[in-house]
This record gives sequence, C-alpha cells and structure tokens, in this order.
Amino acid sequence: MRLNIFRKLTNFFKPQNTFLSSATTDNLPKISVFCPPDFQINKYIPDLVNWSVSCSNKVKETLYGTLDVSKQKNVISLNIYLEHMSGVAFTRSKTVTSLVTGTKYISEIHVSIEHLMKFKSSNQNLVKELTGVIIHEGTHVYQHNGKGTANSGLIEGIADYVRLKTGNPGSNWNRKSVPATWDAGYQSTAFFLEWIENRYKQGMVKLMNEKLKDTKYSDDIFRQMTGKSVNQLFKEYIVTLKK
Repeated sequence: MRLNIFRKLTNFFKPQNTFLSSATTDNLPKISVFCPPDFQINKYIPDLVNWSVSCSNKVKETLYGTLDVSKQKNVISLNIYLEHMSGVAFTRSKTVTSLVTGTKYISEIHVSIEHLMKFKSSNQNLVKELTGVIIHEGTHVYQHNGKGTANSGLIEGIADYVRLKTGNPGSNWNRKSVPATWDAGYQSTAFFLEWIENRYKQGMVKLMNEKLKDTKYSDDIFRQMTGKSVNQLFKEYIVTLKK
C-alpha cells in the first residue's frame, strides 16, 4: 500500500476540496479521499486510507464474490469527495477506452457534509452513516447495468442490498414496510432481493450482476434464476410482510 498526502487538488472535475489521502492496493483502483479544511474527517475516522480501502473491498466481495477479474468493471481511479452540498450523495464516472486495454473507468463519489452532520450526536453514528453511503455509492461504481437498460429501481435496490449485506443499513430502515412495487428501489428492493435469495436462490444478486455485464436487462432474469416471475415473487413477498 502506498500512502500520499496532498494539499492541492488536481482532478478533471476539480471540486473545491483541498485535503487528499490516497492509497493503491492490489485488485483495487487508486482510492483517494478529499475533504475541505472546515470538516475534520480525521476526527471521526483517524485511518482514512484503511477505511476507504475496506469499504471498496466490502463492495467488491459482496457484488462479485469470486467472479473472474475479466468480468468485473475495470475501475482504475476512485475519488471520494466530502463536500458542502444539498442532498445526500451521488456518483459519476467517465470512461477511457482503447483497443488494447478495453474500457476503464475513472469514478467519483460525492457525499454531503450537511447530511453527515445530522448524525453528529456521536462519532459512531456519523461513521456508520458515512460508511453506508460510501458502500451504496461504491456499488454504483462497480455494478453492471445491462448496458444502461437495467431498471433504476433495481439498480438502487442492489446498492442498498450491498449496504445491507455488509452490515451497514440506514438507521431508519424498516424491514416490515410494505412497498407499492417490487422496484420501488433502495431499501424496499434491497429487502426484497434478500428475501428472494433466502427463499429461492442464494447468490442471485452476484449472478444477476454478472449477467448484466453483457446482456440487456429484462424482468425475465428473475424467472431464469428462480423459476418464477418477479411479479409472482413479489406477491409472495408481500404476503410474508403482512403476517
């Protein structure tokens, strides 16, 4: 692992952050964390490098498992920005493609400091929320999306599924909440996917993500993996919630 500390940000998006710690490890992109001076992230996470590497490893292990590297997204750089902004977080990437090396991804995760400060009543709460947000957004960095055709509710549901399976659910998540549709997204779809795996197909999300690398999305993917349509599965799931 190599650790570097910089005081000036140079990046193709150039947000207004001035602190950076970065690390390079095997099987991961170069991961860098940026934070403005007025938010002392080291107060909450003293070892920023190992924390960011741990988050990325958890995402890849949950999403890919032992999947061959050739079938994983080739992310070569991941910058994490903690910054003053509205909302919670977002992810964006740009691609670099060549005939020799194929497609590589340069990705960013942006997280709202204002959102994090809602959890400042204890260091533990803030770190847990930040870790959960990074794992959710990190899933978007690494997951496949059926060449852009996957249902957005499924995409967000898989991201919260990974957050759930790594032990970082949101503090306000409610497992017994009854969603209107299977693809309501986020925690609602995450709990549904977990139920399917427990009831019908262990490892389904990993297999689904692998399939969506080269195949366009269709709801029939659920039937292929469980023998039942997604609507049949959802009806069964709702019955269990209402018991």
